[in-house]
Amino acid sequence: MTVSTQASVGTRVADARREAGLSQKQLAGRLGMSLWGVEQLEADSVDASPYLPQISYLTRRPEEWFLDGASEDGARRAARGTPNAAGQSGTERSRRVRTARKEARRIVERRIQAIVLGSVVGLVIVRAFTEVVPILPRFLNFIDIPVLVLLLLTAAVVRPATAVARRDVVPFLLLGAAFLAVAAVATAANLDRVALGPTLLFLYGFLGPLAVFAAVVRIWPPGNARAVTNTLVALTVLQLLVVAGIDAPKFAAENNPDVFSGTFGENAYQLVFFLLVSAGVLVGVYTFERGTRVARLAPALLVGIAGTIVVAQYRVLLMATLLTVLGLTVLLGARRGRGALVGVLTAGAMSAALILGAQYLPVLKLGPTYQSFTNDPSLYFRERLRAADSVSRLYADKPEATVVGTGPGTFSSRAWYTFAEPKSRSKSNVAGRYVRVLTQGKDYHTDVADKYVLPQIRRGRSVVSSKALSSPLSSYFSILAEVGIAGLVIMVIIYLQALVGATRRALAAVRAAARPRDPLPAPMIGGAVAFFLLIQMAVFENWLEVTRISFLAWILLAIGLREYAARYPSGSA
Repeated sequence: MTVSTQASVGTRVADARREAGLSQKQLAGRLGMSLWGVEQLEADSVDASPYLPQISYLTRRPEEWFLDGASEDGARRAARGTPNAAGQSGTERSRRVRTARKEARRIVERRIQAIVLGSVVGLVIVRAFTEVVPILPRFLNFIDIPVLVLLLLTAAVVRPATAVARRDVVPFLLLGAAFLAVAAVATAANLDRVALGPTLLFLYGFLGPLAVFAAVVRIWPPGNARAVTNTLVALTVLQLLVVAGIDAPKFAAENNPDVFSGTFGENAYQLVFFLLVSAGVLVGVYTFERGTRVARLAPALLVGIAGTIVVAQYRVLLMATLLTVLGLTVLLGARRGRGALVGVLTAGAMSAALILGAQYLPVLKLGPTYQSFTNDPSLYFRERLRAADSVSRLYADKPEATVVGTGPGTFSSRAWYTFAEPKSRSKSNVAGRYVRVLTQGKDYHTDVADKYVLPQIRRGRSVVSSKALSSPLSSYFSILAEVGIAGLVIMVIIYLQALVGATRRALAAVRAAARPRDPLPAPMIGGAVAFFLLIQMAVFENWLEVTRISFLAWILLAIGLREYAARYPSGSA
């Protein structure tokens, strides 16, 4: 940027600040910089470009207004309006070039936005057309693979993200590389046991989400937070329509609550995950985007979400649901007044739905579940610790497994389960039909799974009307067994870092929301909810490897980081 451009931008920043009724001290506080820094910025001594997104937001001036004025002033000084042979002045030529470049940039950004949000839509609804209303072939359930490839290819050709956004990505990529190294050591130490297919699927399940995250951080165009919200709300409406129009009639005919799964085929757990994330987005909209169409629709949608989650009745997620609603209440409580009230009302709606479900739908068995939990709050934790018996026996028999594990995809991970398929003949488990090609039609077995895991699965002890609590399947158990303690530590750090980062920025966005229709808090709250819930769900199953929901969580985190970095380039709200 030339001196004349800096001067022109600095002058316009000062003009816009005064018109917005902000003092230099107030602007400095919003930008997270010193008063002297603002003075230098307006006096043309520092480049204003990194701060323009936030200044644009605070002064309600389009970012182009600052830059257009700078270029126009510079062009005027350079050409003074001297016409060319065609009768066009230097200023007019410059303006036309800038307009063409802006339009080209907008087209690219719209296409990138469509790719990212289209990926989210595909992940959420594909099973509606392969299982619920089966008009598409089942192999499209693997849509997550082309989604990852598409995002990576797009990232390869799009200009890099800002330095602030890249700074947020690097720690995750370093941790991912460390996990890959640990998995490589585990593979090398167990060459007689591992197989190529399960090993690759194991790495894809745990590291694929990080690749999606890095790609979206690189390509997402900031300033489109509301588009994310609108997409998730539209998908929520679709879920509730499927539940009301397809699942509810099946339930009435069969009296089987397992049929409630929305567009997620036969997996109600994934439906519950998505609806809780959507609930976080909706309470954000209702709190911070008052007067919008979605905000007016939010109360009805939240009631529908609460009712659907209750009838889906997956009791092992009852505690996770309650903790998530409590977390939402605390998060919104950071914004006193309406935020705290909305949080309390959301918790109240969920509690009312649980009470009504227990009273009028005994088939859900919510009453006994609630009673067992209140009689013994430690039940869930004790049962899951008892379910880790397969890992503890493995460590006792093979102490070296604490360091090198048994090898990726050999014990109880989703990768192992997909290839071994020890008990599942679910229509949703189409993977088993295709992976046998990689095993040449043979059954996949490993000595450690046959000895420690399969017997525990076959026993299938029911606790609180569910076998999930006694199941040996868990992301944490499988990592411990297959790549050792170091692998678990790294993966836990990755997800805790993601949760802390998403929650910290969501809190900052909640506290700093400055206008009545601020679109930023809603998707950031949804991202925080996604990680809070995913970390809990991984206790009960191999959910960290389920890319249909892990991709969604990491995409929301990536978008949140880009939007937050654009709004607050200094890193603080």
